[in-house]
Amino acid sequence: MMRPARVLLLILLAATSLSLAPPAHPTGGLVSAYLPLLPYDGNLFVFYRDFEIVPAQIEIAAGQEVTFVIQGGWHQPYNFTPPNVFEAPAGLTNNTWSYTFDEVGTLTILCGYHANMSATVIVTEGP
Repeated sequence: MMRPARVLLLILLAATSLSLAPPAHPTGGLVSAYLPLLPYDGNLFVFYRDFEIVPAQIEIAAGQEVTFVIQGGWHQPYNFTPPNVFEAPAGLTNNTWSYTFDEVGTLTILCGYHANMSATVIVTEGP
């Protein structure tokens, strides 16, 4: 017979392993939490999770679509400085939202709910 402490430990380990599972990919399959800019069928993904944007800097070609994956709370991707001005709908949580960066330039993407969250997007001329 197992001791109560050992049973509790097994329950905690099982619960922890469930929370460490990779997130579901927006189109099916799994996304690795450690590969933040993941090409998938020609798309790129940027993660808003906890209090960070991952990756902190990306370089993409003009015309490239980026899908923002919202994890762990409410986040709102936006940029109000030209080029590529955009604002995702408010209150996104555990959802995705996509934007096509058409204009060449360097911009800072932010979170509408967390002033300390930012990342840099460098948009270069297409191939």
